[in-house]
Amino acid sequence: MKLQSPLAALTLVALAAASAPAAAGYVSSWNAASGLYPDQISPPYSLFDSSPADPVLAGGVLTVSTSAQLQQMYYRQLDPIVDTSGAFFIEARLRLVSGAASHASRAPISITFTTAPNVGNALQIHHDSVFFLTDNLVAGTKVAVDTNDAFHTYRIESDGAGGLTLDWDGTQILTGATFLSADANGPTERITWGQGSQLAFGTSEWAYFTHDALAVPEPQTYALLLAGLGLLGLIRGQGRNYCQARLFRRAANPNNPSPASSSA
Repeated sequence: MKLQSPLAALTLVALAAASAPAAAGYVSSWNAASGLYPDQISPPYSLFDSSPADPVLAGGVLTVSTSAQLQQMYYRQLDPIVDTSGAFFIEARLRLVSGAASHASRAPISITFTTAPNVGNALQIHHDSVFFLTDNLVAGTKVAVDTNDAFHTYRIESDGAGGLTLDWDGTQILTGATFLSADANGPTERITWGQGSQLAFGTSEWAYFTHDALAVPEPQTYALLLAGLGLLGLIRGQGRNYCQARLFRRAANPNNPSPASSSA
């Protein structure tokens, strides 16, 4: 479609800004290359850290490390910041450096999500294997992939009806489902990542973490929405002024027909 004027182009930009939210929600994106810790972005993650160490951000990598069982170090976003009740994705690029677990259903890295009170699941990333849970303390099918030799991208997709898939570097390797367990999932919608189990410990490196279950837009999205609304107001104001000017000219010159009504 050919745009007839800059005004038409501004209209399209404004409408696009006004419809900025994605189908599943707004995108939350943290990247280690930004030089910011996850609790420094907006809206922030909160850090839960019961270990003697702190997360370390250096060289475009965030290192999360615990040295013994019962220690935990993970980041989380909770309701009302996140809305995981519908379809959403979670994607992270990371590497397992070292670690161990004392239970077969736990691993040094976990990405957990609660989608309704006491309903959810967790992706567990162990040495050269990944798996979802099928219940609290019950591991699902384990798939053998590299997890520690290099960074890999893990993408979880929830269909909003309990179904889950996992892509590893762009290839789907695993399916799963959410399950009901107050002990495993808790009452509040949430997304957490890091070392979240008291039955495991270890060190992992994270390049980025993103999801589209954010219930409120990031500040830059707010700015885009405000700019779009401002443009719409300007466009409407210009249209009113144009119509008023035409009416004034017609009233001042009643014998002068408008171009639209004149004969050729």
